[in-house]
Amino acid sequence: MSDLVPAPPKNQPLFTVHPSLPTEEVLMHAAHLLDCIASTAYEHADGLHGRERHQGMAVYHLVEMARPLVNAAIEGLNPEHP
Repeated sequence: MSDLVPAPPKNQPLFTVHPSLPTEEVLMHAAHLLDCIASTAYEHADGLHGRERHQGMAVYHLVEMARPLVNAAIEGLNPEHP
């Protein structure tokens, strides 16, 4: 008996977003993922030095730049959203 799941067909994504999910819910999840990525990148980079630290901090800053885009999209869907 095998517990392996067959691979998706070629040119198919491994992960997808279910089409019935509301856009706001998808964006809220993306915002949460960005929070996790930022935290992980910052904590990892904080223990590094030189070029490796710069690269880790670059990931952190890129996430910080993406966050307002996602937040603006959420606010555009629901202007009363805190």
